[in-house]
Formats: sequence, structure tokens, C-alpha cells
Amino acid sequence: MRDLLDPITPEQIDLFMVTYGRYFLSRDLETIRSMLESSTQADWKRLMETKFYDPSVITIFSLVGGYFGLDRFMRNDVTFGILKLITCGGLGIWTVVDWFISAEDTAKKNFELFMEVMGE
Repeated sequence: MRDLLDPITPEQIDLFMVTYGRYFLSRDLETIRSMLESSTQADWKRLMETKFYDPSVITIFSLVGGYFGLDRFMRNDVTFGILKLITCGGLGIWTVVDWFISAEDTAKKNFELFMEVMGE
């Protein structure tokens, strides 16, 4: 068993990058890798307990149920989810806009969550 103060191994870093790399914007991947390289097993444990959202799945929810705000509820954006539900997707306009921005917005929220978990 590893000590919680031991550094994260290169294998763990590669595992994280392969598993979750598509959940982030490509411009953030180098920052994520460098932060992981200077992290401990305690950070790794917190990171593995964190639920990141798959931008592809959120986009599908946006296409299928965006009119009702399902994509916003999936991203824990409850306030805008309720507004989108009440306004029928902003009379459809907001729904169409979200089709194009949901994947990038989800990746940005994943990066914010990563930074929060890593203590930055």
C-alpha cells in the first residue's frame, strides 16, 4: 500500500490522461499533466473519487432533452436548467445554442472541478 505522501507514479498519470483526457479541452491537458506530476497519493485518492462529466454524453442530452433543460441539469447547472425548462428552451433558441456550446462548456467545468480537487 502506498503512503499518501508518496508522489503519483507516471503510470497513474498516464492512466488518468488516457481515461479522462477527452473530458477536457486540449489546451488544458499539459497543465493537468504537470499538476499531476507534482501531486501526492492523497491528491490521487481525491481525484479518483471525483465524477467528471463526459462532454459527448452531455451533448447527446442537449440534442435529445435540451428543450427541457436536461443538459443543464446533467451539468449541475440547476438554475439555468429550471429557466430553460420554464421558457421551453428559451423558445427553442437557447436549446440550439446549447447544442453547439455544451461540449466545450462541460470540458471547462471539468477543468474547474479538477483545479478545485487539486487545491488550486
